[in-house]
Amino acid sequence: MRQMRGNHALGTCRGKHDRGRAHSRRAANGTWFYRAGIAFLSWLKGHQTDFIMPAGFQSSRDITHYAQVFRLADAAGLLSDPDLAEARMQTLLALHGIDQD
Repeated sequence: MRQMRGNHALGTCRGKHDRGRAHSRRAANGTWFYRAGIAFLSWLKGHQTDFIMPAGFQSSRDITHYAQVFRLADAAGLLSDPDLAEARMQTLLALHGIDQD
């Protein structure tokens, strides 16, 4: 029987540090950024009551990114309740100190 070394010796057991590295890889490959956009669109469309993600990850994108996503979603006809989406976008902009008057 051959002697196993390193992580192979542990089999499928993983510690908290391994999970942290996996989280870093997901963030690095864009998965979390993609999820922030999906959560934002879900909130705009009324499928979610708020736009908060675990660990505050909604702040991974700046407000100009979300404004562009809003414009593109509107142009593509993805906002089933445009009045709700507009009100929510105005709230988000106000939270970032951007006045729409």
